[in-house]
Amino acid sequence: SLAARWHSRTGWAVLCAIVLALVLWLRHFSVILGRADALSQTWDNIFHLSVIRFIASSGSPGPRLPTGLLESSITAFHYPTTWHALVALVLPATGDDILIASNALLIATCGVVWPSSVLALAIALGVRSVPGLLSTAILSASFGAFPFALLSWGAVFPNLLGYACLPALLAVIGGAVSQGSRVGLSLASCILWSVAAVGLAIAHPNALVLLLMLLLPPTVAGVITTVRGAPRYRRAPWLVLSALSACAAIAAWGLLRPNAPTWPPIMDVGSSLAQAALANTLGGPPLWVPAVLTLIGLEAVARRRGTRWFLGSVVIAVVLWVAAAAMPYGQARDLFVGTWYGDPYRLAAPLAILAVPVAGLGAEASSVWFSARIGSWAEADHVIACRVRVAGSLVIVTGILGLTQWSSGTGFAVLRAAATYDLAELRCPPGDRSCLVTEDELVVLRAIPELVPQDAVLLAEPSNGASLVFALSGRRVLRPYIGITPSAAEEVLLDDLATPGPPTVVCQALIDTGVTYVLDFGVQAIDSEDVSHPFHGSLESSDALVPILVKGNAALYAVTGC
Repeated sequence: SLAARWHSRTGWAVLCAIVLALVLWLRHFSVILGRADALSQTWDNIFHLSVIRFIASSGSPGPRLPTGLLESSITAFHYPTTWHALVALVLPATGDDILIASNALLIATCGVVWPSSVLALAIALGVRSVPGLLSTAILSASFGAFPFALLSWGAVFPNLLGYACLPALLAVIGGAVSQGSRVGLSLASCILWSVAAVGLAIAHPNALVLLLMLLLPPTVAGVITTVRGAPRYRRAPWLVLSALSACAAIAAWGLLRPNAPTWPPIMDVGSSLAQAALANTLGGPPLWVPAVLTLIGLEAVARRRGTRWFLGSVVIAVVLWVAAAAMPYGQARDLFVGTWYGDPYRLAAPLAILAVPVAGLGAEASSVWFSARIGSWAEADHVIACRVRVAGSLVIVTGILGLTQWSSGTGFAVLRAAATYDLAELRCPPGDRSCLVTEDELVVLRAIPELVPQDAVLLAEPSNGASLVFALSGRRVLRPYIGITPSAAEEVLLDDLATPGPPTVVCQALIDTGVTYVLDFGVQAIDSEDVSHPFHGSLESSDALVPILVKGNAALYAVTGC
């Protein structure tokens, strides 16, 4: 039976494929992270770690968060917090080390969730053989656009989690709706799909919008199938459902847009199409083997009537990528890609997400062709022919493994991601966007729990990494992440705290803010430019402060002069 064959061969092959993918990702992360408590030196990570700490300390999982992550705040904002809540759940098992907890979930997402999800889509497209499934697992750790690029850009962990789950939902929902009324529509299925969609939206809303856009082709295919072959009485439910689904996709595309500026285009149309074809979006050496396997897989998809809808999803992904990468600023660009901040990195990822299962199908087709050719040499002996075919499949899988995992393209993606986890230099080169915390500063941050009381309030600048004291130790800061406007009292401290005296206005500001400690990480900000406020690096002249710990350019002061 089909179930017996699944449990005897395909099921075990899937399990082995997931284990293989995890091993490959552990190898990659040994280079990217280097250590269990590695810190991503990226702009968004300051916010993500702060939200994790807020959820862990308050017990409130979001997605509605108070402004400034202060429970006393009277205003709030919405943010997808599934990633942060999951890390907060892991946190107690790591001895309250937020970096180890965050990295553990990152490895689980890339090494287990993403391969499992993309294998589901590969199976939906027709991959069944052991070589095809193992090759899909290998390819899930080979494309630079996903997940590697989202580690080095941002890092946008909520997007990464949402995108990692997307292929499985596309496989289940797309495979069902593409068959139209030939598949019985049950209430349980609709409820399950709705719950899954809500979960994806909580992971990140633009992952849900992307899923809805990619589901338009199978929806159209289902309508065509229903109109052509179903009795009239069975057409109405499917046509109504399809119309509602299309309206939901278009509405989500138009309404779920962040209130934030969009990123600029980074290349011309021809370059964006060429990079998509060569599987090297966002630069780096071409990924020749994945690119060739993807082309072979697309031909196989086109030949199968039940999976042709997937070509439409690929076209949509390519259009979104070209719009983000090459379309000039304007209303048309905002219309197409405003939901994803107009960000080429976020829209390069769908190309890899769809290419991996197709390339897996191409690997399966290549394995079948190669095994058949070499097996024909021994047709007279069935046993020998069978062994030769198995050897041929092993050659294909081993070749894909070697030509992807040790290729210049995959190596480039790994090293680019690893660069964002390197500790910053004391003076970063111009243009460095991952210039957050130096080794001395990290030592001071690690010492805070032993030097500063739990209920203390610190003055710390977010843009130079000092505000990470909240995420790493749980000590409250006035501004835990970049983008919060300082209060009037904090502005006084930023402008006048270094003044000898101290002035009365400084003492009043200290009282108003409740600040009892000051953390100074100098003038260098995350984007390798100087912070805007002048006191950083010159607080030794203040009569209101006493140094507690000084390590290189990093210093912790206690407020004593008022």
